[in-house]
Amino acid sequence: MDDRVNPLERNHSLFVVLPGGVEKNATVHGSKPVMDLLVTLCAGYHLNPSDYTVEFLSTNKNSISFKPNSPIGLLEAEKMVLKPKATEEKTKRPYVPEATVRLLINYKKSHKTVVRVNPNLPLETLLPAVCDKCEFHVETTVLLRDSQSNETLDLRRSLNDHGLRELFAKDTALKDPTVPYRLRLVCHKRHTRGSLLIL
Repeated sequence: MDDRVNPLERNHSLFVVLPGGVEKNATVHGSKPVMDLLVTLCAGYHLNPSDYTVEFLSTNKNSISFKPNSPIGLLEAEKMVLKPKATEEKTKRPYVPEATVRLLINYKKSHKTVVRVNPNLPLETLLPAVCDKCEFHVETTVLLRDSQSNETLDLRRSLNDHGLRELFAKDTALKDPTVPYRLRLVCHKRHTRGSLLIL
């Protein structure tokens, strides 16, 4: 009966689960605060207290809520689990959208548009969004560093890899970007091939 009346004045037996799943038995005085126990245990097993947090489980395997200065005797815990903070933060961290940047797209000589994209993704992943903005065909569109460049950008690399936040999109199906695609198809039937190849 005294054990129940004075939980802060007696020793308590705890199963302590160390990182890696190793389980130890520990005897802790009821008046010892949770954080003091964490520091003591980490010192005994050569661990850094700032890298770990603790979880207390009841005899029914339920998690017990506590404060850093809660005395062990008031928790009525059967087991104490040392958990690396990094693992816990990954589990509890809410979803955070990927960082995006404004990409300025130049097309059809004087046209410009902007799209928000992830600068770490390969350009081949961003190409559909670029083509959608420019109303180009993905299969025939190439990306250039600028309008004067004839060298296409490596689509396997990202904007950050290329060091770019602006690029030039060119639909190779349109030899003259100022002429609509459908009009060129009509011209192809009525005129000689030589006239169609003039840029």
